[in-house]
Amino acid sequence: MIDEQFCTHCAEKKTKIFCRVHKKVKRIYMDAIGREWHGSRCPDCYAEYKKNYDAARRLKKGHTPLGTICVCDHCNGQFELTQGRDAKICLKCRREGEY
Repeated sequence: MIDEQFCTHCAEKKTKIFCRVHKKVKRIYMDAIGREWHGSRCPDCYAEYKKNYDAARRLKKGHTPLGTICVCDHCNGQFELTQGRDAKICLKCRREGEY
């Protein structure tokens, strides 16, 4: 069942396709690409909301903010922190498996 619905956050008309029922109660909807809707937020709005929510949660817990320039523990090179990790190792060292 294909339905056109307005996202309550971006106010754009988006396609919402019924996919299945989860645990006989919750109805699961997808967009045209196959990404899942989360309540009244379209998948694009939800991705932005989730990014901001996770960043605020990281700061509240005392972690290093994403986007911070860090020094690699292995090669001493600078890199931008894009994922939450305990060890601060650059992508180059992670790929080479030298840590």
